[in-house]
Amino acid sequence: MIKIKFKNPIFNKGINYTVRLGEKWAKVLDIGDKINLDGNGVGIVSRIDVSYFSLINPVAWIFNHDPECRKSKGHLWEVLKQYYGITDPLKTVVTSIEFYLENE
Repeated sequence: MIKIKFKNPIFNKGINYTVRLGEKWAKVLDIGDKINLDGNGVGIVSRIDVSYFSLINPVAWIFNHDPECRKSKGHLWEVLKQYYGITDPLKTVVTSIEFYLENE
């Protein structure tokens, strides 16, 4: 089971999303895979999307695991910029991972 680290793991009941820099996660995860939520339970992957940040599916931030990122796509961009030092949403490739908690 792959472990995904979180800075602010406050998960929703039902759908959750995390947005990760690059395509790495799309290459190592499949729909139905179980993921270790950094010691906060187990998630089951239900969707994986790779896109430029500027084209991200709005659901990815509305259902983001971080309540601050749920407020706006702009805040999610600020978080990614802070964590990874990226500067251009038109050229930055991200992977959006949708999952739900195993015990739901």
